[in-house]
Amino acid sequence: MFFIGIYIGAPIFLIINLYTIFKRKKYLNIAGENILLDNRKKMSKWIMLGITIVTIIWIIKFIEANHWITVFGIAFWLTFYTIFVINKLYKNINGIYENGIIFNKYFSWNEIQSYNMINEGSIFFILKEGDGIIFDNILNMEKVIEITNINGINKVDEKN
Repeated sequence: MFFIGIYIGAPIFLIINLYTIFKRKKYLNIAGENILLDNRKKMSKWIMLGITIVTIIWIIKFIEANHWITVFGIAFWLTFYTIFVINKLYKNINGIYENGIIFNKYFSWNEIQSYNMINEGSIFFILKEGDGIIFDNILNMEKVIEITNINGINKVDEKN
């Protein structure tokens, strides 16, 4: 029964991860270039290449073994690959982009009502639906303000 759960659970988990990755990639394609330059750490391309090569070697070894553990091994390594390599690429996509904002979901500039400066490195966006989004540790605030002005997003008057 345990092995049946693994054979069914691993592919389902893999499909769910792939769906999440494709959804995030779609957001990035719509959003354009990220103008919010912060201190996010990106996974080294060499580490990704190394894990990819190890994954391919393990898959080849499991296929060569030609027994019942082959399916489990392939499912495990594909799941591992999607979680720890591909998912790393799209984990921290929240930010301010040319065509809108990504904060767990894509918001075009048309969906944003106004913004307010909290302090020198933080900005608060007010959505037309009433919610708000805060971005901290912004290194390129001038560019963010320029993009908001170009897209007709007004700054909230602090006197009101």
